[in-house]
Amino acid sequence: MALLSVIQPFLLIIFKKWLHDKHYCSFLKNRMSKKLFFCQLISFLFSQVGYSQNSKSIIASIKYKVNFTRNKQVVIDDICQLDIDKNKSYFYSLGELENLRRIQERVSKAESDANGINLGKTDSKDFLHDLCMFKILKDYGQKKAIFIQYIGRQYLGFVRDSLSDKRWKILKGISKINGLLCREAVMKKDTTVITAWFCSDIPFHDGPLAYYGLPGLIIKASSTSGFETNLISVTYNKDPKREIEIANYALVTEAQLMRAATNQKAAFKNGKIPNGDEAKQIPNGH
Repeated sequence: MALLSVIQPFLLIIFKKWLHDKHYCSFLKNRMSKKLFFCQLISFLFSQVGYSQNSKSIIASIKYKVNFTRNKQVVIDDICQLDIDKNKSYFYSLGELENLRRIQERVSKAESDANGINLGKTDSKDFLHDLCMFKILKDYGQKKAIFIQYIGRQYLGFVRDSLSDKRWKILKGISKINGLLCREAVMKKDTTVITAWFCSDIPFHDGPLAYYGLPGLIIKASSTSGFETNLISVTYNKDPKREIEIANYALVTEAQLMRAATNQKAAFKNGKIPNGDEAKQIPNGH
C-alpha cells in the first residue's frame, strides 16, 4: 500500500500525458516502444522508493559525449558524466578519471619494482587528450551552478550561473533521438544561442554542462559558441550508499579564478608568478 502511494502520482502524470498528447500516443503505438517506455518508468519509480530516506544517494548517472571546437580546432573531445541526487548534480570528465587511474597504475608498479622506484618512459600517447578540464556543480536548493577547475595546486570554483527555467523557449519541433521522443528548446545567453532537445519521459530537469530547467532530461544540445553534447546512456543507481563525490574546492570570485589561471600560465612560461596574487577562499566555500 505504501508503495502504491508513492507510485500513484507518477502514474497519473504519465497516463494524462499519454491520453492527451497525440505525439506521445503515436510514439507508444509501437510495441517495443511501449515496453521500453514502461520498463524505464517502473525502473525510475522503484529507484525513487529506495532513495526516499537518503537524499544524498545518487539517483542516476548519465553519460554524454562532449565536443567543443574553436576556430575549427578541437578543444574538447571527451565523455563526461552527470551524477544526480535529490539536491544537486555534478558534471565531470570520465577521461580525466581514466588518466588518473593510469597514473596511479604506473606509480603502483614503480613502487613494487625490486630495482627501486622507476616510472619508466612516459609518452603522451599513454594518456587521453582534449579533455573537459572543468566540473560543474548544480545546487538545486540554492539555484546556482558552480564552475570548478584545477589551477595551481588546488581546485577553485566560482558561481557561474543561476538555475532558472525562464530563459528557455520551448518550440514546436519534435524528433526521435536514440529511440526517445524529444522536443526542441532554445535559449539565448549573451551572444550565444543554445539549442537543446529534451525528453519529458526522463523526469530530470537537468542536462550536460550548465544546462538546466527544461521539463525533462536534455538528450542533445549545441551552441553557437562551439559546444555539442549527445546522450550516451542513463543508468539508475541501485546502491543507496553511493553518493556524489565532489572535488574539494575553494569558492572564489570569477575574477580571482581568472587571475589564478593567468598566473599559472605565467609560472609555467617564466618560472614565477608575475604579481604574487593568490586566490583566497570566500565565505560559503565547499
